[in-house]
Amino acid sequence: MKELIKKKKRCLKCNKVKLIGKFPRKTKSEGHRNVCESCINKRPDENHNLFLAERAELKKRGKRRCTKCRKIKSLEDDFYTRNGKGFDGKSVKCRVCSILEKRQAHWLEYNIDGEVFTQYHLERIHKEQEGKCKICRLEIDIDIETRNNTKAWAVDHCHETMKVRGLLCNRCNKGLGQFKDNIEFFKSAIKYLEES
Repeated sequence: MKELIKKKKRCLKCNKVKLIGKFPRKTKSEGHRNVCESCINKRPDENHNLFLAERAELKKRGKRRCTKCRKIKSLEDDFYTRNGKGFDGKSVKCRVCSILEKRQAHWLEYNIDGEVFTQYHLERIHKEQEGKCKICRLEIDIDIETRNNTKAWAVDHCHETMKVRGLLCNRCNKGLGQFKDNIEFFKSAIKYLEES
């Protein structure tokens, strides 16, 4: 204990020389951090004040910084969904990041070539299928920024093995379970299943 009282160190934040006991322990040289306890305790408040100031300024301009991608985006462009979690009733993550996060969580069990299915695989399959549904050849738009809800799609997969088979429009994906008496779709679906 006497050694700690005698030893001193300069804080890299406030530039003051303080007793080593004022620096939290860490596995570095001398076993203590390079920033004193006082400065460490100030950091969250300073950062929070900067965050609040930036948020207020952005709000005046009708914008917000996404907490995930850190990009500043317009609130007017409806990048944020209303969910009551944000300070103004909108999400703290932009729509693109929210969709990507939900997709990835949903795809965790899917596999392709022995790997977990990812955005990379989605883009590769989309290119291989020339941007169209594998059964009815309807154009599929996977771009989150420009996605039109009338062109909704699904990653089709085997429910037993979870192996991804391809991209389908929502109609064909649902049609695999509930065909709507369309013979052409039946033929395309049979051909599709034989190929996979």
